[in-house]
Amino acid sequence: MFLAFYEWQLIQVRHQSEESRGAPHLAKADESPEAMFQRTLQMDARLARTLTAGGILTLEELAYVPLGELLGVQGLGETDAQLYRKRARQYLLGDAIGDSGDEGTIDA
Repeated sequence: MFLAFYEWQLIQVRHQSEESRGAPHLAKADESPEAMFQRTLQMDARLARTLTAGGILTLEELAYVPLGELLGVQGLGETDAQLYRKRARQYLLGDAIGDSGDEGTIDA
């Protein structure tokens, strides 16, 4: 039962992330996923490329896909996965409650 609910949540996250691609509050016009990760999460370019090459293209995916799936991205270590997962969740929470933060970035 728990597994079915968890799978349903994952499907919802993926569906929402597909709908939000290009949403103005997350990605600016003509902004790549790499640039959005760098801007919103203070991530370096190498790690941003690693995530997108691994199929992680939105903050929602980074924040809510299972940790095991994130760790399956070649070149992404557990420390970075945990750090940027936390930052993505904080950014999304701030966005949901209308907290614009400090120029669209979040600190861990």
